[in-house]
Amino acid sequence: MNKVFGFLIFIIIIISLTPKKVVAQDDPNWIILSQVMFGEERETDFGLKIAPPIFTEQIREKTGEIITLDGFIYPLEGAKASKYFVLSMKPIATCFFCGKAGPETVVEVYAKDKIEYTEELITLKGKFMVNEFSTTGVIYMLDEAEIIDE
Repeated sequence: MNKVFGFLIFIIIIISLTPKKVVAQDDPNWIILSQVMFGEERETDFGLKIAPPIFTEQIREKTGEIITLDGFIYPLEGAKASKYFVLSMKPIATCFFCGKAGPETVVEVYAKDKIEYTEELITLKGKFMVNEFSTTGVIYMLDEAEIIDE
């Protein structure tokens, strides 16, 4: 009996120590956004080759809607707090820009107010938009975003 009890305590400790960094991957909106397909590559004005996104009907239905997304801040302006950054489904170690994830895992964010940088998982609420003609590779945007305290 003591072995079973000890094993259960061990499992509970392991579960409690597991970082919540994978939680964003279970967000229903990220699951929908990951359904995007990509067409044949084309060359951009910058000489880069980018495959144009082909959005599913579910993604198109979300366009213009207020949605929530869990994710991680990737600062773009070098400030501790910013109104403009990228929100990623994955932590920085496995980011899109590092080559370990696709463009469907990030959203360009334009916040109402400055949002403080953190390495922790956050939840944002904002107006979802698609960017069909992106030359940067970022195909989703969240406008007028606000952080939601949970």
